Amino acid sequence: MRSMLNRSLMLITLIAASAVMWGCDDYGQDTPEQTIKTAKMLVETGRAEKLGNLIYAENDQWRKLMRRTGIFLGNMQKLGNSLEEKFPKQVGELRERAKQAAADGKSTSLLGTFTRQAMSGNRRKRPSEKERQEMEQAFNDGVKRIFADPYGWLRESENRLTVEMVNDNTAALLWDGKPILAPIGMVMKKDERDNWCFVLPTNIPGLSQFMPKTDKEFMLWGSIIATFDNVAIDLTKDVREGRLTSFDSVATKAGEKAFIPAAMTFAAYGAYVEAKKKETAAAKTDSPK
Repeated sequence: MRSMLNRSLMLITLIAASAVMWGCDDYGQDTPEQTIKTAKMLVETGRAEKLGNLIYAENDQWRKLMRRTGIFLGNMQKLGNSLEEKFPKQVGELRERAKQAAADGKSTSLLGTFTRQAMSGNRRKRPSEKERQEMEQAFNDGVKRIFADPYGWLRESENRLTVEMVNDNTAALLWDGKPILAPIGMVMKKDERDNWCFVLPTNIPGLSQFMPKTDKEFMLWGSIIATFDNVAIDLTKDVREGRLTSFDSVATKAGEKAFIPAAMTFAAYGAYVEAKKKETAAAKTDSPK
């Protein structure tokens, strides 16, 4: 009886502790730095599905979409765990290269690689063959890390990801002291609850026009995220059941699984956006002057 009572008390204590840590969707977002630490904590404790709560949402539709994105992020973490279990040697080699690159002061995340390539592209001097090969290796490793270690960049971020206050409600994200995705940049903002959140770079030229604004567009974006989520779920199952026998085959299979449904969804979204443009143009033409 006493043993059962002790176990019950321990269980109640654990539940209470969990409620304090995870209750009310408050994971600690009082400052930009705290939000970054919270993101790391969620990943380290296997709760990547909660990352969607750390992304800025300007209204209820965006919040719903970000929560759906969080589910996808959680399934990506499960895929990464299954790959590490099935292909420990390949994942280990990938991480060793990442450690060496970090020691050399190079970015090992795909985001950092894009930023580095964009910065080098702004220089007039063309990269040498060695620099080109290094960038290609970094890009390939970045793609593989999306599958095997999607949140490795958070582990790298300890001293490399910093913030610079722009005003009381906005902070710029810096990597090694330089703006991420320059010259556009990535920022953090306070939401309506005064919580600091990561802001998606939806202001990228050419991308902003595809951002959802209507109920139909939010539904289509939800379908796009669901498509990639299903790919992550299917890949995890294939890896665990032994249908994928090499690390490289995972990326190939991902393309096969995602191409047709993603192409169909993007085509539907593009057709809808184009129809809206024509409708708006027609309305302007028909309006009395």
